[in-house]
Amino acid sequence: MKAGDLVEYLDNGIAVILSPASVPAPVPEDDLAEFLADPDMWPTEKGWTIKIIKSGDVLHVQHETLVPVYC
Repeated sequence: MKAGDLVEYLDNGIAVILSPASVPAPVPEDDLAEFLADPDMWPTEKGWTIKIIKSGDVLHVQHETLVPVYC
């Protein structure tokens, strides 16, 4: 994927990829209190900044939540 590509984001519809982004990674529930106490320690992973076409919302999302749209 690259900037300008169209993707489907979960059940929110079509979005356009704007740029790469760092997004918070999932953490085990048992460790949640530790990461909430010190948010700077929260692990991140590579994701994307997207703009949902229908609503205009701009979001930072995980790569796994996007499905390429082929025109």
